[in-house]
Amino acid sequence: MLASMERVAVVGPGGAGKSTFARALGDRLDLPVVHLDRIFWKPGWVETPREEWRRCQSELFAADRWIADGNYGGTFDERFARADTVIVVARPRVACVVSALMRTARNHGQPIQAEGCPERFQLAFTRWIWNYERARQPTSARGCPAAPQSPPRHRTDVPRVDEPVHRTPRTALN
Repeated sequence: MLASMERVAVVGPGGAGKSTFARALGDRLDLPVVHLDRIFWKPGWVETPREEWRRCQSELFAADRWIADGNYGGTFDERFARADTVIVVARPRVACVVSALMRTARNHGQPIQAEGCPERFQLAFTRWIWNYERARQPTSARGCPAAPQSPPRHRTDVPRVDEPVHRTPRTALN
């Protein structure tokens, strides 16, 4: 199953391990990884305007081989229409919040998410993580149509790539 993956969308809450998982999967499959945060955020945490972001994603995901790391629910349709696989990295929300807070403490002031965007604590982001499963995950599941030609969707509780993805998911999102 892994060998057949060429266009993979990796989504899930902040702090779940999406970027780590995407990098490991990219290394294993020799696929380029697109970290959406690095493209979306401009210096000073300025968002890319909506239409420009949609155009950018159309260009990025016109390629034949990629792994997309990130959410950006307003453009799930763009990514999921091209993806051959969608992986939802799901961990308990407490674990995600703790992981995100530890990342912030460890990297405070450093631009790890995007150039010119120093890591900082944001209560709104912590709330977004806490409410992801209830408010955002259903959107990500709806963003991937349940048509026969739609990409397979997998939910993994522990982001690991050292075993085949078809054995890792506990629950398919269908």
